[in-house]
Amino acid sequence: MPTFKNDVTGANEIAIVGTSAHHHGVAGESKEKGAGVLGVSGEGEGVSGFSKKGPGVVGQSDQGAGVRGLSKPGHAVEGLSGTGDAIVGSTDSGIGVSGSSSTGHGISGQSESGSGVRGASKSGRGVEGWSESTYGVSGDSRNSAGVRGSSVEGRGVEGWTTHSEGVFGLSLTGTGVRGIAGRSGSIDRIGAEATAVFRVGAAAKQWADSMTETKPERSANEPPPQTASVQALAADVRDRHAPERPHPVATATGGGLSSAVADGLRDVERFDDAAGIGVCGEHRGAGIGVKAVSAGGMGLAAQSTDYEAVHAETHSRQTAAIAAYNLNPAGTGAALFAKKAGTRGHAGFFDGKVWVGSELAVGGDIVLANADCAEDFDVANAEAATPGTVMVIGTDGVLVPSSRAYDKGVVGVVSGAGDYKPGLTLDKRPCSDNRSPIALLGKVYCKATAEPCAIEAGDLLTTSPVCGHAMKSSEPSKAFGTVIGKALRPLREGRGLIPILIALQ
Repeated sequence: MPTFKNDVTGANEIAIVGTSAHHHGVAGESKEKGAGVLGVSGEGEGVSGFSKKGPGVVGQSDQGAGVRGLSKPGHAVEGLSGTGDAIVGSTDSGIGVSGSSSTGHGISGQSESGSGVRGASKSGRGVEGWSESTYGVSGDSRNSAGVRGSSVEGRGVEGWTTHSEGVFGLSLTGTGVRGIAGRSGSIDRIGAEATAVFRVGAAAKQWADSMTETKPERSANEPPPQTASVQALAADVRDRHAPERPHPVATATGGGLSSAVADGLRDVERFDDAAGIGVCGEHRGAGIGVKAVSAGGMGLAAQSTDYEAVHAETHSRQTAAIAAYNLNPAGTGAALFAKKAGTRGHAGFFDGKVWVGSELAVGGDIVLANADCAEDFDVANAEAATPGTVMVIGTDGVLVPSSRAYDKGVVGVVSGAGDYKPGLTLDKRPCSDNRSPIALLGKVYCKATAEPCAIEAGDLLTTSPVCGHAMKSSEPSKAFGTVIGKALRPLREGRGLIPILIALQ
């Protein structure tokens, strides 16, 4: 077939027009390697296709590219649309749109106000990026987020890895990783002051004995650096502690707080509501849920305006909700430091038993809510040694209730009667079935009898013939070594329970 060539010179003339009622208007075929249809233009489109309803240009190939665009400095393929999609790629099982480049962008999308590139999928990934040696997906922005992920029900952004960090955040001057839950955030600056001293162990005793100040590690006494590794945020929740109890600086009722390394955290964000979690780290095995590491600053900084800055819970039967260790054998800093601003409230609040395994040094006053100093003794009959009973030493050294007047074997009164409870108990043992706390010092309620003579406030008391009861000491010659204490309230007749001041003589 001879080559057909049609030269036109008019400004609006078309060189070739093909019209068909039911098939291709123009068809081009090449048996070898040439182009089936070749369009060349000095300044306009090489090939231009128009359609009222269907595709303007369709390219089909059994093995190669259906449509290929080549360009030296410009766009190889360009799609323009007024309101619809400029370029659409669809496939049953392959890739809808594929772009590759040796040194530049495989696919590049630009937009003045909308999305530069948008990927949507009903069940698969909307956008997927893969790379052997560098970033699978990279996003850059001058003033907003480089990469943003949003989801209604699922995770906005999710990171998976086999051997490295699932999510890594790095910032030269700002926040490495920040998580925000709620809305209407405002920025504050972290600040802290720590000047008091808290020590447990040999260093504490040395300080208490000498009453000279020894400064601990800078974490307790020097202003902290203005950076931190990870930040936990909380706000706008009501106080759940009972108003009649001392308000704790930090409480733990039982969990594990322990992840990703981030640099340079300066700002603190407050929120108007408490919906959601700012940062959540979870490990479903035996690993660490969240780990915070810092070389010279705070490993973890947590701040809250109206609630607990750090809340820890555990359901373990043996481990603690919070564990603190100072692993420097030569260090003087405390493993756990707490300071309360002002004179109201407490730096530490414990609603339960407290165990101290070594020395305890106190630089101020010890304030006990209860009344007497007691010591546990072996008793012959625990049922007979009820609170308020006067006790004496038995023949075998075991305590028994008193039963005769002016008994020099008197040791005290069983503590715990009335409104007075033991403030301090010595020699307390785990198994105490046949042991009772005996008040040796302080105020205690005591069983007394006024049958020999009436008791007035201020009278010295001794043992009486009535089992476990005290009476007024009216015979000075017999009083020495038998006096229990001094009556704080009168008992003019009968028997009763009266408060006394223990003062063995």
